[in-house]
Amino acid sequence: MDADDLTHGDVAESIVNALVIDKVIRSRSPVHGRARERLYIIKGLTYGGTLVHTKGKTAQEAGREVFHVLVSAKIATYAEGT
Repeated sequence: MDADDLTHGDVAESIVNALVIDKVIRSRSPVHGRARERLYIIKGLTYGGTLVHTKGKTAQEAGREVFHVLVSAKIATYAEGT
């Protein structure tokens, strides 16, 4: 986020505005052993038109499912007419 000058708001906007989860992959981390966690790849636009690529996972915390953002990066800026 810092490298692409994205705010928490930009990431939240892109997730809310995403039409679909782009893909679901399994973590390759050896820490998780056989029960690999699922990582969700989401591509969405901020209200300003910036396309953001987010990787995250869901987890149970205090009896609620929460989404943890692991990586967010700017892909490109959408300009109407181009």
